[in-house]
Amino acid sequence: MLFFTEIRRVIKEGRNTVTIQFSNEIKSIPGQFVMVYVPGYEEIPLSLSSESSVMVRPAGITTKRLAEMKKGDVIGIRGPYGNGFEISGNRFLLIAGGIGIAPLRYLWEDVSGDLVLAYGERTGGNIINLDSFEGETFIFTENGSAGIKGVVTDVFDLINPSEFDQIFVCGPELMMPRIVEVLENQNILNKAQFSVERYIKCGIGLCGSCGMDPHGLRVCKEGPVLKGEMLKNSELGRYYRDASGWRNVWKD
Repeated sequence: MLFFTEIRRVIKEGRNTVTIQFSNEIKSIPGQFVMVYVPGYEEIPLSLSSESSVMVRPAGITTKRLAEMKKGDVIGIRGPYGNGFEISGNRFLLIAGGIGIAPLRYLWEDVSGDLVLAYGERTGGNIINLDSFEGETFIFTENGSAGIKGVVTDVFDLINPSEFDQIFVCGPELMMPRIVEVLENQNILNKAQFSVERYIKCGIGLCGSCGMDPHGLRVCKEGPVLKGEMLKNSELGRYYRDASGWRNVWKD
């Protein structure tokens, strides 16, 4: 059911990202998402970055408008929807690419244990505030302006993923097949959970626009958090879906 909530606070996160805190707390678990209605624009899916916030990086007209909103403005919320992360063990590796850091922030602020974060951005100016993270951090930027020059999957040259009880991943789809490959080669894909981003319209599993072959998974319903073994031999990284659900080939 859609409800309207007032924006309580807007927090700038790096050069082009903001956290929108709203007045209502949403009973949820890390990894779930909400459908956010921006009055006068459209409804879009966003991962929760806490029980009362989402993180926004302008990519289209609706996210641009949302990022420009101020304290006291009103937005609509539906949800939460989908599956969240399942937590067990004590030592966790978090792998985030770009705005995929959002649900992982909710996770690290909600879970206790030994945490290691691998976080990649295009440039250092995009890096969000990591003050709340307590653990070892590996920062990667593609242009080398902060941290290590490279991409976030380069972290496997620096650490052994088999040393972790669980591995949580969120970021651009094209980074995920490499992670699946590395973990599968080490026979530890069963340790991983991936928060997958797809074109979502309804958010409740009816329209099928977020389907994923070969199992017919609906990312909004069976996901967005999917177990690593569910992604073997899938269309992940090979196709993306447009608004009609039609498959399009990814181009590097």
